[in-house]
Amino acid sequence: MVSDEHLPEPRSARTDSDLRELVARQEQQNAALRRQLEHAQRLTTLGSLAAGALHDFNNALTCVLSFNQLNDGSDASSTPLYRAQIDRSARDAVTLAQQLLSLGRDHEARDEPVAIDAHLRVLAGGIERLLAPRVTCEFSIEETGAANIDPVLWSQVVLNLVTNARDAMPDGGTLTLTARETVVEGAPHVEVTVADTGRGVQDRDVPHLFEPFFTTKQERGGTGLGLSMARRILESRGGSIVLDRDVESGAAFRIRLPRIDGEAPRRRAPIELPRGSERVLIVADDPRTSLAVAALAHDLGYVTLTGDGQSAITLAADVDLVCVLDGADTKLRRTLRLDLEREALTPESFASSLRRALDERAR
Repeated sequence: MVSDEHLPEPRSARTDSDLRELVARQEQQNAALRRQLEHAQRLTTLGSLAAGALHDFNNALTCVLSFNQLNDGSDASSTPLYRAQIDRSARDAVTLAQQLLSLGRDHEARDEPVAIDAHLRVLAGGIERLLAPRVTCEFSIEETGAANIDPVLWSQVVLNLVTNARDAMPDGGTLTLTARETVVEGAPHVEVTVADTGRGVQDRDVPHLFEPFFTTKQERGGTGLGLSMARRILESRGGSIVLDRDVESGAAFRIRLPRIDGEAPRRRAPIELPRGSERVLIVADDPRTSLAVAALAHDLGYVTLTGDGQSAITLAADVDLVCVLDGADTKLRRTLRLDLEREALTPESFASSLRRALDERAR
């Protein structure tokens, strides 16, 4: 007589287990592929923005250098003005760098409350650069409240629509971007519309607009990914995107996202930067960056060390926190088991992030 423990596993049980494993593996592969496609689409948008962004970045640095030269102490009454202009220009450059870095990197979505109106006002400058000089921009951005979405993905959705509008107006025209609050089925929503005065959408193309890889721009290298990704990003967050067929000419795409209660946090400079006394190691690929950030940390009361390569690995054992700045060697990151990384620094963001990381480490 054969005991139960020697009986073969039922075929159906093995099949169900294998099937579940196969489905899980396929879902992981699909998720990875979606991220890769989204990254490719962001790189396409980044390429469109690059020339104008470099121009603005150069302008910001020119202001910094010029006002720094003027701030030589010969006119004490003008010193506060010069310092304010240096600070403003540097922050403009940091904001621009953050936008470009976020678009260019492989990105894992993290939804958060985003003040749509404020976010669009920040994007407005980049949109004008993207469309100049052929296309005129008109903005009508009302107070909208906040929606829950990853800010990088939101930028990707808007900039893709803007790029499509530009391509639909090769001989010039007008792009209109509006934002307002609305109500959908009794619930408050944020509505954003991007409209152009271009050649419009042909009737035969309308049913296919949001299909992956469908494009009307074959001759200009269109990927056909932008609208399908925009729809997936928005619908997965309870939103929608549709083509508005009521416009007299051109095309208009209307986006809606559920508005959340309360306000999104808006960036305000803290009155006093958080301080500390711990030992902090600053690691960067540029010695000037290491020196500048270490000086800021020292001014906040921290004991600071700087290093790179093997020296940083040695010093890391004798500090409370290792702060690896963007651009540092990838192998070094892994070796130091990165504690804190900043993509683009302002004194406020660095001080608060440093203090928060140290507090979390102490728990």
